[in-house]
Amino acid sequence: MFVAYFELIVMRNMIVTDYDKLVKSLGTINVATLRKAIDPDVRRANINSIKGAIQDCFAEADVRDIPLGKPLVYTFENSLRRSRVELPHYEFKQGFYSLSPNRKFQNKVIIDIIQTICGITNIERMRDSYIYVGIADKAGDADRIALIDKIIPHEFEGRHVVGLAREATLSGLSLDDYVMKIKNSISSSELSPHLKHGVMSRLDCFVYGGFDVLRIVVPGQQEMSFLGNSCYSRDGSSTVEVPIKEIPIIARRFQ
Repeated sequence: MFVAYFELIVMRNMIVTDYDKLVKSLGTINVATLRKAIDPDVRRANINSIKGAIQDCFAEADVRDIPLGKPLVYTFENSLRRSRVELPHYEFKQGFYSLSPNRKFQNKVIIDIIQTICGITNIERMRDSYIYVGIADKAGDADRIALIDKIIPHEFEGRHVVGLAREATLSGLSLDDYVMKIKNSISSSELSPHLKHGVMSRLDCFVYGGFDVLRIVVPGQQEMSFLGNSCYSRDGSSTVEVPIKEIPIIARRFQ
């Protein structure tokens, strides 16, 4: 068991994201014991068995540590696991339309995302963060979407993938045109040029569980970022405007 933990935590640079699940998983392990466990092949089989039972309770400490060639789906699942322990670096939105009976496109969601892009990159120097749109993080929202949009959300790690195609249909646009509408809003914003350029070059869609999800990678920056004359940061999972007198505190994070 020690070797299994060593290989996951030290060699693969992973961290525990769900301690309760880890404890339950340890109770399901079935390995060879006594003298035959000394045999190298049996010992390796035991280690692999333990790792297989508990590795879903871990995630890479940094998505930049994910081996090259791993599919985007792997990165996404790792983000869902990581978001449990690093809330400030991840943001999830179910979409841009309200879930009320009178469905309307909410520009305030775009404004919130743009503010979050600014705030999330000001957490620390050169640390990538992620915003996913098409993910409901509340079961109630997922149930409402299932009812009004006639879909079956895909659940993973307590999040509910609902996608954006349903909203593209509501808007009367193709999915590509709908996503382009979002891109244009970010592109025309007053985000600091160095940040905006990095975000626009790493904004993409992928399919997970049969749903199209918008991923906005907020690349780590070497300098503080602004939205017009305002500065934002993160307080837990919330984006907050930084008072003028506290801006030097943010600036010191980039020294």
